[in-house]
Amino acid sequence: MVVDTNVLLQDVLRTVRTGRPTCLQQLATLGAIRVFAADHVHEEVLEHLPRRADQLGLGTGAALDVWRGDYLPTISWVNVGGVPATNELLAQIAARDADDVGTATLALLLGTKALSEDNDLVAFEVATGLAWLGPLLAVRTQSSNEMLGMLSVELALAGIEGLAYALKQIDRRFGVALVLLLALGSIPFALRPTLAHKVDDRLQLGRKVTDITTGIWAFVESRVDEYSSASAIAEVLHLPRGELTLLQMAGRRLATSFEPIGAAALLDELGPSIELPSLESALTLSGAFVKTPQGWQLGRTAQS
Repeated sequence: MVVDTNVLLQDVLRTVRTGRPTCLQQLATLGAIRVFAADHVHEEVLEHLPRRADQLGLGTGAALDVWRGDYLPTISWVNVGGVPATNELLAQIAARDADDVGTATLALLLGTKALSEDNDLVAFEVATGLAWLGPLLAVRTQSSNEMLGMLSVELALAGIEGLAYALKQIDRRFGVALVLLLALGSIPFALRPTLAHKVDDRLQLGRKVTDITTGIWAFVESRVDEYSSASAIAEVLHLPRGELTLLQMAGRRLATSFEPIGAAALLDELGPSIELPSLESALTLSGAFVKTPQGWQLGRTAQS
């Protein structure tokens, strides 16, 4: 997802005010979504966040700590200055407000509406407007169903002997954060009475896990309609496809990968009509793509 300054400011200040992670923060931390922003957004957040926090009586230091500790590491920052303005829409946006071009360029590169309340971006239909929270809630609903379903499958297949293996599989798919939530959440409490028995009493423990996974499956099945509805809501983020440029094809593929992709592997996915030197030259000149020892990635995090 592409985020703009106004949404990030609101989200950070809400976290500071409530002391609880927001939907955006939860999804980004768990890896349910990838968050991208143009470089200028980072500068604007640092410019406006202290003043906004002070106006709300939240404390500048607390707001900056939340920003740097909870948000900054989860966002990939993209330098869009070298991305060719092939879409005439960008010229119209620049004529209205040049500060909006960066976010609009990134949104068009990835084919997704930006989470932004900026009136100009909304007018040109490249931003969600005030309803930006809706797609996030939809993704959270969809992701929770997927993770619960996978959890049930892993536990059911692995059984008691392979419980540690099952958790490793969940970690590999969804990250250590989910495993920690599970370890600290309801499942250990449900198992705790049984775990008080002898270690070799595996039959009783197996029945307990079977009961739990059956309950999870029932929960997932009961939310099929909600899942479908969530997918429909999330669909509003998609921009019309049209004919894609080389950078758009590469950007949309790399945006869905949590790991860098080698140029040769990326070329295989983009199609036989593209030559490797042309691909690497385009990625290098754009500035939006970063070459690492493992391959190419879109943007860079604060840690890279």
